Amino acid sequence: MIIYKSAAEIDLMREAGAILGEALAHLQSLARPGVTLIELDREADRVIRARDCIPGFVGYQGYRNAICTSVNDQVVCSASTPASSIAGSGPMPGSPSASARFHPRRSA
Repeated sequence: MIIYKSAAEIDLMREAGAILGEALAHLQSLARPGVTLIELDREADRVIRARDCIPGFVGYQGYRNAICTSVNDQVVCSASTPASSIAGSGPMPGSPSASARFHPRRSA
């Protein structure tokens, strides 16, 4: 089934996408050996909420994190990996993915 979006809904989606692009670029600048996934998650949550959005992954089927990421070539999508498992000079956080939705008071 196709659900058509109004012009206002499309504008909100475009704005949310731009906010996510900024958030992901910011996270990429922070990602380096020794940075934990939970640190990146907390920063993503802060950046997204500072722009009057809600991280879209939070609460989806019980998921509690703002981003979905893993270390190196792992397939696991989580921010709850223990810090000790990725700290050090070797493993790098992988490319995070994120989604956002506007706070209900900003809905179209």
